[in-house]
Amino acid sequence: MKNSPQKNIILKNELDFQTLSKGNIRIDSPESVLADLKKGELVELSFKNEDGISQYEQVFNSNDKIICWWSGGITSAVACKISIDLFGKDNCQVIMIDTKNEHPDTYRFKKDCLKMVQDNGIEVPIMYKLGFQNNNCFNTGCVQGGIGYWQKMKIDFPDKFSVMADLEHELTELKGEPVTMLKDQGKEAKEKAKTDKKLELVFLKPHPDYPDNKCLDDMKGRPVEPLFDCNGMCGVNDLSKRKETEKDINYQD
Repeated sequence: MKNSPQKNIILKNELDFQTLSKGNIRIDSPESVLADLKKGELVELSFKNEDGISQYEQVFNSNDKIICWWSGGITSAVACKISIDLFGKDNCQVIMIDTKNEHPDTYRFKKDCLKMVQDNGIEVPIMYKLGFQNNNCFNTGCVQGGIGYWQKMKIDFPDKFSVMADLEHELTELKGEPVTMLKDQGKEAKEKAKTDKKLELVFLKPHPDYPDNKCLDDMKGRPVEPLFDCNGMCGVNDLSKRKETEKDINYQD
């Protein structure tokens, strides 16, 4: 029977030791290892492959950082916290792609997240308190929000809603055909779409040149559904489980 391949891990400091310990990895003579690290010495440890050490090997034996995406909301903040807890803050690089289109409270939340490791008393962003399911692109409204999201935006932030409704009309004039963020998934709309796909598109406000297309006021009231994970470029992760909100979104334009 062949011997199991060995994995060698180099610990540089006490934080590396603590990170490895949190992963339930058995360390022989841990007191001795920790004592050497406190003296400023590097410690090389050997593990069998089946000890679950593979995920740590690249982290500790490389100067590369684990990139942690922070998009401004709760989900990504928790994901970053888990990475930091697992691999240590010195081995992680938290990155925010600032769209410059965020609610001002996002930047307050960002400051709180910087203290997350020491302080658990973090107040969630105000957009969640207002009943929205994401904290992205507040200044314009999220183009991936879906029908329920934009119905709520019209009620809570009519000025922002009006700007985006006007923008849809401007883009429609430029393209010469309907350009919308939303689409209708009702049976009637799907039947119409068999002859003209554009007839399933839903304007935020009525367009006089396209009376056969519904507007948001024609749609039944809906709750604000959870959005897709924001990737900074208003795209969708094709490997993620699909969400019902996606059916409301027009990806054609």
